[in-house]
Amino acid sequence: MSRPSVAVIGAGAFGVRHLAAYRSLGVPVAALVEPDAATRARVAAQYQVPQAYADVAGLLADTTPDAASVCVPGPAHRTVAVALLDAGVPVLVEKPLATTVADAAAIVDTAERTGVLCQPGHLLRHSPPHRALHDAIRAGRLGD
Repeated sequence: MSRPSVAVIGAGAFGVRHLAAYRSLGVPVAALVEPDAATRARVAAQYQVPQAYADVAGLLADTTPDAASVCVPGPAHRTVAVALLDAGVPVLVEKPLATTVADAAAIVDTAERTGVLCQPGHLLRHSPPHRALHDAIRAGRLGD
């Protein structure tokens, strides 16, 4: 059985976190999408990603990954997630799913129409600082 072909869309702080998470799990990332050429080259080299593209259209013109992490700024989530879902690519969309109700509805509608998995993600949910904050709130140490 072959390994999945995963793409990470966005090489900013959260894109790099997704790359590191995939690496820690032994999941190879086949492609990186990042519009900034210098960042794209640096991050692709650092994480040994064999293919790098300036945009999702370039990625999809060349290949269709088995899955993708959408780690672009929130206002771009709709455009990126809808393009990937329309191409049949399951997506993990980093939080927030969208920055407007209309954008969120468009993403959900596309996932439902195509039958392709769209999963909102919160990569840092179980990180120690986030867990400590959660525990403090649940224990009543930080307001209601």
